[in-house]
Amino acid sequence: DYISCSVSQHCQQFGQRVMVRTSSSINTHDEVSGEWLIHVQSLDRILRLLGQRSDPSTGFLIFDRGYQTEELANQTMEWIWCGLDHCPTFADTWKVATNADCEGAINTLMGFVSRKRPLPVWDVAEKYYQKAIQVGGRNECAARSYISKLFLDKHDFDNATLQADKLCQACGTGDPND
Repeated sequence: DYISCSVSQHCQQFGQRVMVRTSSSINTHDEVSGEWLIHVQSLDRILRLLGQRSDPSTGFLIFDRGYQTEELANQTMEWIWCGLDHCPTFADTWKVATNADCEGAINTLMGFVSRKRPLPVWDVAEKYYQKAIQVGGRNECAARSYISKLFLDKHDFDNATLQADKLCQACGTGDPND
């Protein structure tokens, strides 16, 4: 059996379909404990789960899924956290990734979901962003940007300005001459 896209002709033109196989011995959800049994070993899969796309006018990455309910945010965070056991290969979106790249990506995403969930956990988000900044790697600038946004979300404009200054000092201002 197949589940397919509801847009007319997509299946025929683009081959968009998913084969569903069921098993009486393999489960994705433990019926007794309610625990999810899916294990994610790829940053690329997490980014797809979060709906990663790029704003064409700014080039900024947008993540608009994976945190709309508290239950979904908790599950997404569990899947992201699993990546630590697989660093640096978890960071498969880059051909060559270091442990710092991988740990930075994980901590940045954990901070993002902690901040964007329906009931934001500001102090936890800040700790994840600080950890990402501390380990460095490719995600340091993203973490610095997000921590500035966290303080804006909290209406703490003094700390938002301070963090934005640190962002510019560490990562530049976006000027091609930086």
